[in-house]
Formats: sequence, C-alpha cells, structure tokens
Amino acid sequence: MIWTPDLDSLSKIFSGLVENPSLASFPRRIILSPCRRDSMKDTAELFASLDALKARLDAHCPLPPDVVSQIREDMRVRFTYHSNAIEGNTLTMSETKAVLEDGITIGGKSLREHLEAVGHIHAIDYLEALVQRDEALTERTLKEIHNLILRNIDGANAGTYRRMNVLISGAGHIPPPAERVPERMDAFFQWYGAARDRMHPVEFAARVHADFVNIHPFKDGNGRTARLIMNLELMRAGFPTVIIPVESRPAYYQNLDIAATQKDYLPFVTQIAGLTQKGFIPYWALLGKTYNC
Repeated sequence: MIWTPDLDSLSKIFSGLVENPSLASFPRRIILSPCRRDSMKDTAELFASLDALKARLDAHCPLPPDVVSQIREDMRVRFTYHSNAIEGNTLTMSETKAVLEDGITIGGKSLREHLEAVGHIHAIDYLEALVQRDEALTERTLKEIHNLILRNIDGANAGTYRRMNVLISGAGHIPPPAERVPERMDAFFQWYGAARDRMHPVEFAARVHADFVNIHPFKDGNGRTARLIMNLELMRAGFPTVIIPVESRPAYYQNLDIAATQKDYLPFVTQIAGLTQKGFIPYWALLGKTYNC
C-alpha cells in the first residue's frame, strides 16, 4: 500500500531540533498525535511520514560505500549493546565495542555477558544475509537466529522451543503452556504469510515482534530474538534498523503488555514508528543533507 505524505501532518509529527548545529533541521524529539484504535487518520499520517522519509533516502541510492560502512558499524555495536542491556547485560557501549571489534576481555564482567555480545553479532550477520537474499522468516530461520544468540550460553536450549511453562516477570500476560507452543507458532507463521502485504511494513514489523514475544516460544532469548526478527522485516522493506534504547525499557515492556492483554497494538506500533523516524537521522548526517518539512 502506498501512503501519500501530507506536509501538515509531517510538521505535527516532527518537533524539536538536535543540539548539533550541523543537523539543525533534523528532528530530535518526535511528538505523535494520540494513536488509538479508532484514530486511523493519525496512524495513516504517521505511516505517510515514514514513507516520505524512505522516499527521500531512496533518492540517494545506491549510497556511497563509506556511508554504508559507517552506518553498519555503528548499528551493529549500538543494536548489540541496547538489546543485551535491556535483558540485564552490564557491558557498557564502549565495552561492547571493544569486545566485538577488538576481541578484548573486560575485567569484572562475566563470561556470559561477553558471549551474549558475540552471539548477538553473529545473529546480526545472519540477519544481514537473509536481507541480502530477501528471505522471509520461517521456522528454520527463526530457530537459527535463536541458536546463534544462545548456542555458546545454553546449547541444550538454543534453537529449540521450550519444554517448560514460563512467566514474564512483572507482566500481566502469561505465555501459553509449553505443549501449546508448536500450534501457536504454526498459527503465527500462517498469520505472517497472510498479513505482510496487508499492513504498512513498520506496523507489520512491530506486530511480528509483539505476537512472537507474547508466545515466548523459547526458554530464554525471546526478547533479543523478537528485536532481531522485527528488524529483519524493517530491513527487507528498506527502512532503517530500529534500536530500542535501554532507557525506554519501561515503556517498551508496558506497550508489549498492552498488546498482549488488551489486543491493542497501537501504543507499541507508535513507539516503533517513532524509533524508525529517528533511524533516518544518521543517514542525513553522513550524506550532509537536512530534513525540511
């Protein structure tokens, strides 16, 4: 579906400027209109703004190799740091970079934390290969992503659906019992195949994340896997990688719980859409461009 951008709506969505003077016309803070189930107009305007940004970036393709390289290197470190930090990993951003790029062991940090960083970067490598081939998510590729995350930490459960019941700490939602996981995942993949062409790509990616994590099919590593498969869909559709900041963890968890318990996906979709908008900023910075509503 093609969403036609509306300049008035874009000016409402973008508010504030980054402190860096060289990026004076980039959005620093994204203020979205209330996004409720009955507010399709606001949702359409939000998707229109994303499509307008994507069209602007597409006009610069193919991107210069140095831009692609810098974006990729930055994404891999930041994505790994924030996704692991959300799950309690205490490596800092700079420590994560040292582990990934220099193979350095950080004193005072556990072996597991190092292995989580390395496993996540291997999963990103695999994700990038899937994107290059424009390969859709399947049960096989899902389990391989999970296997890469956990194989050096919990090999017995890596890439294998859980055989025990689980709770999500602090959430109102209770995942299905272990015996129902295979049928719930079958239903998930049936929905995945049918829904992709019926939704805006950003909405679809957010729904993939939310519905997958609500099933919680693995013993551990569900959140990291969910953020990876969400980005698989965004990248296949030509949108920037979405990195959920660890600082946004409370809202992130709350919005996922609302989706699970109330079947209201709009708060989570709105959160992901806002982060998608921010994901364009590094491209403009490296291209020396400004964004004008």
